[in-house]
Amino acid sequence: MTLPAGGPTVADVKDAAESQLSGEVSPRTSGGVIRYRLWPAKRHPFRTLFAAGLVVAATVATWMSFTSWMWAAIVLLGLTLGTAVFLFPTEVALDGAALHVRQLGTPRIYDLREFVRLEVLGDLLPRVELCWRPGISPVDKVSSVTVPLPADRAMADKVLVHLRKWVARRQTGRFEIDVDHAPEDTVDH
Repeated sequence: MTLPAGGPTVADVKDAAESQLSGEVSPRTSGGVIRYRLWPAKRHPFRTLFAAGLVVAATVATWMSFTSWMWAAIVLLGLTLGTAVFLFPTEVALDGAALHVRQLGTPRIYDLREFVRLEVLGDLLPRVELCWRPGISPVDKVSSVTVPLPADRAMADKVLVHLRKWVARRQTGRFEIDVDHAPEDTVDH
């Protein structure tokens, strides 16, 4: 079976729809999968060069202040680990209520319905922070999950619409067909 004349075959379409994410991140196929890959270091080379310069400058300043290679190595290691999320690619896949994120080679899977709220931030790198609790405590920021937004504005809007649709969406119960064949929502406590 093929698509319209001169078009790709079903096998071609299936191959194109396969996940580009390798390893354990394999989203379900629900038809509504949004996938993208971000690499801020590649997207913003001058910002990356500036950040790398700051890391080197802070390391040199630490060595000059304390004249200790140990403290300079600690500063270099700490700042490098702190900026590693921006230096290496991040892969994101949204599939219904499932969020698949691979950062620093580590795959993580989250259920969007478990998050209580989301915040859209667009300062240095546009991103969405998904929070587990509704409060405004500073601890909420530490325990939140960050989803970077793609550079393409149309794709970023699709991601935001998808996240707003699924965040904090709770199941109300199960649907049953009664004698008049009309679905009714029955809430299980």
